[in-house]
Amino acid sequence: MIHCCKMFETFLDDPRLDIQYDEVLRRYYMHVSGGSATQSICYCPWCGRELPKSLTDEYYEILWDIYGDDVDIADLDLPEEFKTSSWWISRGL
Repeated sequence: MIHCCKMFETFLDDPRLDIQYDEVLRRYYMHVSGGSATQSICYCPWCGRELPKSLTDEYYEILWDIYGDDVDIADLDLPEEFKTSSWWISRGL
C-alpha cells in the first residue's frame, strides 16, 4: 500500500505511535488514550494531504443489504471478499 507521503508511511510502521490503517474500511485512525475508542484521521499530519474517504458506512450498508439490518455483523462468518480491500476495489470505490 502506498500512502500519501514517506513520513506517513514511516510513522504507520512506528510502534511508538498508535496510527493505524484499516484496509477493509480504507480508514486511517488512532486509538484514543485510555480506552478502545478510535479517532479517524482525514488529513495527513505530515504533508496535509486529504486522505481517502473512509468506506465504513458503505461497508455496513452493503452487508445490511445482504443480511438485513437487524443482524450483528460482528457475529457473521463473512465471505472472504469482505475481510480484505477486495470488496471496495471490485466495486470501484
